[in-house]
Amino acid sequence: IQLHAIDTEKFLIGKSVLDEQVLQGALSTLDAELLPDYISPDAVPEYRKGLAKALFYKFILSLAKAKVKKSLISGGDLLIRPLSSAKQTYDTDKSVWPLNQPVPKLEALAQCSGEAAYINDHPAIPGELFGAFVVTTIGQGNISNMDSKEALGLGMVAQLTFQVQRGVKHID
Repeated sequence: IQLHAIDTEKFLIGKSVLDEQVLQGALSTLDAELLPDYISPDAVPEYRKGLAKALFYKFILSLAKAKVKKSLISGGDLLIRPLSSAKQTYDTDKSVWPLNQPVPKLEALAQCSGEAAYINDHPAIPGELFGAFVVTTIGQGNISNMDSKEALGLGMVAQLTFQVQRGVKHID
């Protein structure tokens, strides 16, 4: 596993990273050099690559405060956030009390304490299927025909059929 951007380091030797042409060249070299792979449950490779480039740029901005446009200076600062009180307040309508009384989620304590187990906390099971939502721009409609031959030909797609019998959905 490579922990340094070696090509980018070599590109920058003897150059001023505060020069815009050098910075653009360093970012291009870094872009070509970063090749993250897909590792579940980490973020997708495109996001991790963009994050690495953004952190590099943020570092450069922090070095160059005197030479950077005023609109970019804050990009090099660390975020300063006040201490969280973990307190929540809710506006409620007293006329419908207790119907609108705030009630904590049953899972809240387990989630906050780290005790809750999520699907990505478990190793993948051989033959496990993953689903994805398919969205449409049509609010209400009926599917009249669906041809899944092309998708099934990819070798990474499984066909599930739904049958409705007496109001209960069955998956084959």
